[in-house]
Amino acid sequence: MATQIVMPQLGESVAEGVIGKWLKQQGDQIAKDEPIVEVVTDKVNAEIPSPVAGTLQKISAEEGATVAVGEEIAVIGDAGEVSGAGAATSATPATSRGSGSQPTQGSPAATAAPTQAPSGGGAAPAPASPQAGTAVLNGEAEGPDGARRVVRSSPLVQRLAAEHNVDLSQVRGTGIGGRVSKKDILQFIETSRSGPATAPATAPSAAPPAPQIAPPSPAPAPAAQTASPVSAPSGMETEIVPVSPVRRMIAEHMVKSKYTLPHATSMIEVDMTPVVQYREANKARWQQQEGISLSFMAFVSMATVEALKQYPLVNSEWGGDKIIVKKTINLGLAVAAADGLIVPNIKNADRLSLGGLAHAINDLTQRARNRKLTPDDVSGGTFTLNNTGAIGSVWSVSIINYPQAGILSADAIVKRVRVMADDSIAIRHIMNLCMSFDHRTLDGATVADFLQFIRRRLENWPSDCPL
Repeated sequence: MATQIVMPQLGESVAEGVIGKWLKQQGDQIAKDEPIVEVVTDKVNAEIPSPVAGTLQKISAEEGATVAVGEEIAVIGDAGEVSGAGAATSATPATSRGSGSQPTQGSPAATAAPTQAPSGGGAAPAPASPQAGTAVLNGEAEGPDGARRVVRSSPLVQRLAAEHNVDLSQVRGTGIGGRVSKKDILQFIETSRSGPATAPATAPSAAPPAPQIAPPSPAPAPAAQTASPVSAPSGMETEIVPVSPVRRMIAEHMVKSKYTLPHATSMIEVDMTPVVQYREANKARWQQQEGISLSFMAFVSMATVEALKQYPLVNSEWGGDKIIVKKTINLGLAVAAADGLIVPNIKNADRLSLGGLAHAINDLTQRARNRKLTPDDVSGGTFTLNNTGAIGSVWSVSIINYPQAGILSADAIVKRVRVMADDSIAIRHIMNLCMSFDHRTLDGATVADFLQFIRRRLENWPSDCPL
């Protein structure tokens, strides 16, 4: 009996993944729970285990292919079955969208594709924009002739369409079977917004008199990216660095965040001298007892989760016609791994002590850098803390980890001369805290109160605080 292996959902809001590397080849014998493929998303790299024992009969998605969640990537059958047994009933193999490449002759993608067109009695319709007047109803489009077609898309795409009032039947789908992908909807939104700015140039006769025409607005950032030059000035030496799947997904995630969330920023200074003195007094004993360093991030994390309990609206996300406040505090930590930025999170961080947070931070950081994170580690985050001070930054503005309401950056602790309350001058350990927030969900006053709570907590750190 053949078993279809599909692309799993590796984290919430993840609608697709990239086949990074096949660990097994067609015809290989596989044990149950043995890893067969490495899948890459913008959140995690994960090895997918086989749910059954048997023979890898078919690889439906080649390395580098982008596959939607739920689509077939392989077929595993019993050891005695013929290697092509699952080919006749399986879905069309996934290929990398936007690459323009064709399946290699003789590959599973090349041999399976021709069987799809005649299966319905005719050629499959090519994905194209529907006729005018088409309306989307519950994932289907109905044209003037009453015919209905399914508009395939992920929950993420549907949410983006709802937020931007986009009729999915008007979006050309470039995915499998005309599926509307995240890239398709973002490109459609970008084109729709930039279209009116260029309309007067194409129809000058219909334009109002010149004195009444407002100066054209600059093109949006995403459009500028698509028009970036591919050649350098004469005589300049260049190097072309291919974009890895991880880097491409990070780029798409960052563009989506900046394009969707109205970012605003607030920054304060924090006198970390009491924290520095406490850490100096306890770090040797802590290192000896626990075997790990007592990092400054543990202190900032503890103050942050206490502030999130005090101001629960910060621990939320925008829901269109509502604000979704999360009762659970899962604190995300931005970690610079070898192949890109990743944000695992500490589950129920508000239930941990200072020592518990120190252990959790060390554990997640080490596993992120060694590519040992699980899908659970990167799903369910409610607020993110970015340790930009670890790389020496003293002033930084981070991009919000969509769809959260905010991200807090903790910069480097440096010695500065400061005027004290009694007008005396002293050398203190100063750290900048900078928060980027979604201005739909949060106002500046709420963020200011949130930051001041953290500042007061750190500046009045007790010398007898238990570990």
